[in-house]
Amino acid sequence: MNALIIRTGGLGDTILTLVAAGWLENLGWRTDVMGYERYADVVGMFGFGFIAEERSGFGSLYSNPAPTIFRLFGRYDLVIALKSDQDGSLTENLRKASGGKTIMINPVPPPGRGVGYACYLAREISKTIGADPPEQLPLLESRLKLPHGAKRLDGAKRRLAIHPGSGSPGKNWPINRFVDLINSVTATATFITGPAQTTEELDNIRALARENNICLEHNPAYPRLAAKLANADLYLGVDSGVTHLAAAMGVPVAALFGPTDPEIWRPAGAAVTIVTAPDGDMEKLDVERVLDRIRDHCIKLR
Repeated sequence: MNALIIRTGGLGDTILTLVAAGWLENLGWRTDVMGYERYADVVGMFGFGFIAEERSGFGSLYSNPAPTIFRLFGRYDLVIALKSDQDGSLTENLRKASGGKTIMINPVPPPGRGVGYACYLAREISKTIGADPPEQLPLLESRLKLPHGAKRLDGAKRRLAIHPGSGSPGKNWPINRFVDLINSVTATATFITGPAQTTEELDNIRALARENNICLEHNPAYPRLAAKLANADLYLGVDSGVTHLAAAMGVPVAALFGPTDPEIWRPAGAAVTIVTAPDGDMEKLDVERVLDRIRDHCIKLR
């Protein structure tokens, strides 16, 4: 049996969707994923087939479904769409194009479910396919196919990878506190920055990196990013897509949460430590609180 999961969200949304896809494959469904083309390498690293929504003809479902989308959906026994649909027209066209083999799931979980995002997706899917709702999902780490060069390096100092940004300023921890934490541990630290940083923020990070002997990787392609994460003894970041990727790869992760709910958006990984900010306010999260939570990790404190 073949299934297609359609999810066009951010990197973190995509990673958590892959966790649900892995559960579905364990039930005997060969599962492909449709999403934004920029995530093709990430999806491929975890062994799933990938279809770029931008090239699929999916947009025609918002008006008149194109013949290409009928042919595409005809390859699948089940099409699972994580899409909002206020007037029902998208649902109608999806069912027409797939021969009725469609599950529509609200991409935003209703409040009060008390489960993580990937588990929410799996439970919604289970209602249609007749499977038992899962209590626990398989981790993605066992599916990981590391790109060339992504292997642990030898060295006396531990390696700390930090992605300080996210797409929401309220989720970010002040950059100077990351620097204070780096200066409190014996480790080789690398800042990983990306498009979420403004020009002003990036200039500030570059200056702090130079002043404090911190390595800097700006906007690496996903294979290079995976290699950097794989070589880390500990990853530290906020609620962001890169944090979810590090956790899914099996890297020890300390994830800093502020206004978002870690019960829903906790990264899925075997070695994830959640550090919550008081009152959900990242400005109130001090360095000592974070250090206290990572003492059991492999970073040696001075």
